[in-house]
Amino acid sequence: MRYDPGLVLLSILLASLGGHVGFGFARSSRTATGGRRRVLLAAAAGALGLGIWTMHFVGMLAAELPAGIGYAVLPTLLSFLLCVLVVGVAVFFTAAVPPTPMHRAVAAVAMGLGIATMHYLGMNALRGVFCVGHDPLLVAASVIVGVAVSGGALLPFARPQTRLPLAPSALLFGIAVAGLHYTAMAGVELDLASLCAAASDELVLSEQQLAIVVALLGFVVAGGFLLYLLPDAPAAVAPVLPGALPPLELAPATAGGASATRPIAASPPAATVATPAPLRVPVRGFDGIRLLDPQEIVCLRAEAHYTRVFDGRREGLCDWSISEADARLEPRGFYRCHRCHLVRLERVRALHRAGKGAIVSLACEPVREVPVSRGRLAELERRLGLRATS
Repeated sequence: MRYDPGLVLLSILLASLGGHVGFGFARSSRTATGGRRRVLLAAAAGALGLGIWTMHFVGMLAAELPAGIGYAVLPTLLSFLLCVLVVGVAVFFTAAVPPTPMHRAVAAVAMGLGIATMHYLGMNALRGVFCVGHDPLLVAASVIVGVAVSGGALLPFARPQTRLPLAPSALLFGIAVAGLHYTAMAGVELDLASLCAAASDELVLSEQQLAIVVALLGFVVAGGFLLYLLPDAPAAVAPVLPGALPPLELAPATAGGASATRPIAASPPAATVATPAPLRVPVRGFDGIRLLDPQEIVCLRAEAHYTRVFDGRREGLCDWSISEADARLEPRGFYRCHRCHLVRLERVRALHRAGKGAIVSLACEPVREVPVSRGRLAELERRLGLRATS
């Protein structure tokens, strides 16, 4: 089967652009919480699915197929929806759970199967004066190619960094999609003696109509990529004086279960301790290893055997476990309010009751919320001066 080289390159480019946007959303979801995290994960799956879909149909337009073919709308649409669903599993195991070897393997398999699902459902949408068959060996080879190269594309997400190198991952993603597609197309067998005709009530797109749809969605992919490249405005973080606690709000539970918020005057730390020896926290990120002063840190969160460190603007990974970080930082104004979270007491801006525990809001922009376990709530209130020491 012969192809238009220009359209082949365009198909790989569109898949790579969709991969860049999708991986970018997946990366951002790692530092998001609540509903925003879910939206970013869904956007990542959608962008990756759109990159796969546009690549496939641009690749189909690049192929020299018999005249008079069409594409049934229902299987074409279903191919995109199922692709997003399966790729969403890969996104979840990539960005929403700890990066263990098992999770990376599941993500690679899910990504490869998502690409294969899209391809073969898209091929099932073909209608024309022929029927389509597939070489079983090349079907298996195409899936292996998709899974293997997808694993390479997802590999940078296993590195303990905040700003992941998206360009290599995006390019490998484009190669994974194109590799599966063109390997599978090498095994396509067209039976020109048979007729794969549409049913009388089936809606079918011609090649010209499909080209218009793909062109519009290609502009969406390219536009999303350009928008993603726009730099964010610098975050404005309110200054916090050393040794002082910003104004704090306490939201105790009411009889009806609602929270009532009231201002609490700023209180100094409960006890003054001797100044410890200088300490720097090693944090690995895209720009190398930074040595942060504890005063620069807002909070820390456990992640497997490591600890995520947040400085108010970005996150990085520290080799310390959460227990080691607690032992080193507790004398420097930090408190382990949850088994997985350490907060700097000077950064606590508000405390809200939540069930049997609580939520603390930390002074940064946007505000970051951290859970407080029930067993540690009373001590946290004492540390903040909200409860008399016994």
